[in-house]
Amino acid sequence: MLRTVPLAGELTASLISRVAARYGLTASSVMRLWACRNSSSRHDGGGVRADAEVVLNGAGWGVLAELCGVEPVVLVRALLSFTVDDPKISNSRDASLAQARWRVAAAVAGEAAFGCRLCTARRTGQAVRAVRYLPRRQRVCLRHGRWLLDADADQPLEHLDLRLLPEVVAAQRRWPGVARRAVRAGVEPAQAFTLAHAVVARWWEQALYWEQGEVWPRRLHHLAGGNAGSRLEWWRVVGREPAIFPEVTAVAQALLEPAMAEVAWRASGGMQPRARGADDAFCHRLGELVGRTWLGPEVAADHGSPLNDWRGAIVRARRHEMGPPGWREDPWRLKRGCPAQPSIRRLHRCWISDRPRDEPYGWWSESEHWTRLRRCLHDEALPLDVRVTGALMLLYGMPITRIAVLMRSDLTGGSTPHPRVGERPVPLPPAVCQLLQRQADRTEPISAVGRITPRPGWLLPGYAAGTHHSAPALARKMRLHCLPGRPSRSTAVLALAADLPASVLSDTLGISISAALQWTRRAGPRLEQLPSSSPYGGDRC
Repeated sequence: MLRTVPLAGELTASLISRVAARYGLTASSVMRLWACRNSSSRHDGGGVRADAEVVLNGAGWGVLAELCGVEPVVLVRALLSFTVDDPKISNSRDASLAQARWRVAAAVAGEAAFGCRLCTARRTGQAVRAVRYLPRRQRVCLRHGRWLLDADADQPLEHLDLRLLPEVVAAQRRWPGVARRAVRAGVEPAQAFTLAHAVVARWWEQALYWEQGEVWPRRLHHLAGGNAGSRLEWWRVVGREPAIFPEVTAVAQALLEPAMAEVAWRASGGMQPRARGADDAFCHRLGELVGRTWLGPEVAADHGSPLNDWRGAIVRARRHEMGPPGWREDPWRLKRGCPAQPSIRRLHRCWISDRPRDEPYGWWSESEHWTRLRRCLHDEALPLDVRVTGALMLLYGMPITRIAVLMRSDLTGGSTPHPRVGERPVPLPPAVCQLLQRQADRTEPISAVGRITPRPGWLLPGYAAGTHHSAPALARKMRLHCLPGRPSRSTAVLALAADLPASVLSDTLGISISAALQWTRRAGPRLEQLPSSSPYGGDRC
């Protein structure tokens, strides 16, 4: 019997996988020792989730202790799921049998992350994958300079290299001191981190519009191995946590300082409230503490930040103002609607799903929109028909059904193509013109046995002679390249509706005036222009 000791905070499913690896078996074959009452959670692509957790009953824990060759008390100290009781297996008629039930780690004991393989090999002698319960405030492996990634996403990376980012490692070393200060102030360290994370995560989303912000783009490119390139959007999701961790630590430390509460009180006008301006002393001081002296006006102009809730609670407490009945006036409590740690599942669900009923089905943010458009214009690895379709969708919101039936004769204007989007031809940027011209020149005659068919008139010819590309097949091809049609079109029409009146929008896109009015109302103040000098990249096209 081989002895396998669990790691501190390790998932039970991870321990079972390591035990199976020691015996040269698969995890599924070892799981037959327990009667499983359900199946493990899977990703949309069908793969088993790395953060899938197993909850056992009393008899099941006995089997696991015997399999690992350790005493049950060792499992109690190391495995957080040991104390979790599932009534469906512990109170059933077969409770005397070894039973197991699959759950998601976040629903059992909290966030799960991949363990450092080098540390796992040093501790156990096995250079295999391990998954542990680790909050985001403890994700840096100080020994090997790695950021341990979330285990809830279907992506191949387990860690990010921090050797070129010593400030992230230094922030992790400072965090225990911040946690002790929070305890002395009567605040849970997790609450302080969650609020600071929500504040900085909001800055991260706004940083695309900051022309002076150079620190985060530099970190992001370092995390990507030197240059994020065409996968900038993907890296902005994967690399966000390590990139903002030093600022999260600095903000948490600043908000725990009594002096900052005093600055917030004086900046608000004390007992005589005054409007907040761009020269707000509190926002300016917070910008200095995070190493960005220019950040004060940007923070002061953001009236929806969780920082305002913290500041308002501090000021109201000093003014002895009472909130509505039942209102819990806790400055460290994150209000509903301010998610502090959005899941990395945005990699596979880039459009927004929590929307009002009268809103479009889904859309992208400005950064996601322009990243996809740049990809269609400049990524030679994409098929040409995908680039053409994506460019027309992302610029003018043309539906795939209309793009599929475009003919070469629809490109009017001589050497400069002007496709008919609505009632009349519309001009296109030079980069898109070149794409359309390349696609039009590429429509070769289709050969058949014994004859040559004439040159097809379709811009996107199909596989059969004389036919255009099937719209459903083209839509599937776009989804395979992460360019789904519905959010692409919604984002493009929202962007146009923000700049054009309803009458012009209706004439340009060929939609009814009532639909154009709805799109104009939906656009509202949602879309803003990215600065051309954004540090995340150069010009959009």
